[in-house]
Formats: sequence, C-alpha cells, structure tokens
Amino acid sequence: PKFFFFFFFFFFLLLLKGANTMDASMVQQTLQREEVARGELERSLEGIIAHLWHCSVIVENFQAESQPVLLEALQNVVRHLQAMNHLNATRPITTAVPLDVLSSVDRGQNPDLFVKNVLENCLQLNERTNGKIRSLAFFRKVLREEVAKHSCAEWSVPLPPDRVV
Repeated sequence: PKFFFFFFFFFFLLLLKGANTMDASMVQQTLQREEVARGELERSLEGIIAHLWHCSVIVENFQAESQPVLLEALQNVVRHLQAMNHLNATRPITTAVPLDVLSSVDRGQNPDLFVKNVLENCLQLNERTNGKIRSLAFFRKVLREEVAKHSCAEWSVPLPPDRVV
C-alpha cells in the first residue's frame, strides 16, 4: 500500500510540474502573440498617420486636378482603418490605456508630460505621508515618555515595546 501511495504521489507531482511548464509556455506564447499584434497595430497606425499627412498636404495645396489624388489618399486611410478594425477583431490587445492619458492627448498635451506630472504628484504625496509618519512617531515617543513619568508602580500593564519607524 505504501508503494502505491508513493507511486501516485510522484505521478501527481510530475503531472503538476508538466502543467506548470505548460502554463508558463502558454503565457509566453500569449505574450509573443500580443507583441506581434502590437507591432502590426503600430505599423498600421504609422500608415494611417502617413496617409492623413498626405491628405493634409493635398488639401492645403488643393487644385481641381488634385481631386482624384485626394480621393485615392482618403481611400487608403479608409483601408488602413478597416485593416486596424480587422486586426483588433482577430488579435485583440489586452493592454489598457488610462483614460486620463487619452484625454490629455485629446487636449493636445504630450503623454510624457502627463506621466511626469503624475510621478511628481506621487512624490509629493509620498513626502507628505512620510512627514505624517515621522510626526506620529514623535508623538508616540513623547506620549510614552509622559506616561512613563506619571505611571505608578501599581500599574501592572507594561507598555508595549517601541517600534522603529
């Protein structure tokens, strides 16, 4: 009976180990697929930007004979948008972009400046929190000293040990 127990135990461990390596490889494959999809999306966005820039140049220098060229450029933009829509349907990207970043881009701000402002705000909040922690540690020290001065021997409850903050 012990032999069968150990046999099944080791068999179970081997199955678990195989499942873990399979899970890790599946995660790696998913990450690689997302990276490929992200690259295709970037190339598609770059193509749309190039075609929109081309359209803007045509519109700024518009002449009657440039209308077919403008229509072709607009059709290229539509084709790229359709390709992006198809890409999103076949290989969805799960990377989330915060709405604050998108709204700052809509306002014409640089996303790097948005990230810089968020980090600066985090640093300020961190400094404020650290100041509150130091103030509470000082208050605890003073309170402990005052309680120790006025405590009498009849008090049988010792103070808890002081913690380093």
